[in-house]
Amino acid sequence: QYSIVEMKATGDSEVYTLDNLKKFAQYGVVVQAFNRAGTGPSSSEINATTLEDVPSQPPENVRALSITSDVAVISWSEPPRSTLNGVLKGYRVIFWSLYVDGEWGEMQNITTTRERVELRGMEKFTNYSVQVLAYTQAGDGVRSGVLCIQTK
Repeated sequence: QYSIVEMKATGDSEVYTLDNLKKFAQYGVVVQAFNRAGTGPSSSEINATTLEDVPSQPPENVRALSITSDVAVISWSEPPRSTLNGVLKGYRVIFWSLYVDGEWGEMQNITTTRERVELRGMEKFTNYSVQVLAYTQAGDGVRSGVLCIQTK
């Protein structure tokens, strides 16, 4: 797929900014001069890749399962590849306890390259909130919705 962009010459060195490009995508660019007589020869193609960005969607199918009174298993699947906007480096699982009085426990996180993690050392018979995100070199992507789980 290609697009043609026309600009008027100013006589100085010409600069044109391409915008609305896809994130972390490779583009080829050629330049041609034209006048009333027609189009001249194309320049050599220059290739460039737009920068990485953070994932624009969270991991999918996030599930939480209480295994014992102090262990829970969190699993998920990779966000759609088209929304990664870079090279997937891993995942971050964020979790915190919710007490009966409405107080929140300390927010904790675990970083992994796998699509499953065991949360160990949790408090017995306690409610927890869990979110999962994917990240690239550019940073953390969008968090999943909050899942609630109660240890046994």
